[in-house]
Amino acid sequence: GRPRRKRHHEGNAQGREANEENILADELLPLLCPGSHHFISSTFANVDTLKAKEHAPTLRIHPDDAQTRHIRSGQRVRISNERGECELVADVTEDVRPGMLATTTVWWPSYSPDHHNVNWTTSDRLADFSGGSTFYTNLVKVEAIM
Repeated sequence: GRPRRKRHHEGNAQGREANEENILADELLPLLCPGSHHFISSTFANVDTLKAKEHAPTLRIHPDDAQTRHIRSGQRVRISNERGECELVADVTEDVRPGMLATTTVWWPSYSPDHHNVNWTTSDRLADFSGGSTFYTNLVKVEAIM
């Protein structure tokens, strides 16, 4: 027969139950951070021609989420959580799903609007499964900067 998957003793691979009510109550949204098209991680992030192609550190946000937060394209926004914050330029687009945020990695802090980048919001903690990275689980609050 086929081997059965073992269920984690607490219900999921992270070892804790997800609490969607708290996530929604705190207005936190998951932030996806794929690599940029023109940088390799942070390598080449100081090359002027490549920076020009990337334009600016940008946060992609769905129109529904932008509307409830009074955010418009081109506006500076702040993402934050208990670990830190950074400022980005909003790109209101249907290219991301409602309830999700996306930005590319990683601008050098010296080229970011507030000299912070998205790494300020990620955890240094290692995952309980094989000691991998936990930066793929990053919940942040997003707000317009007036």
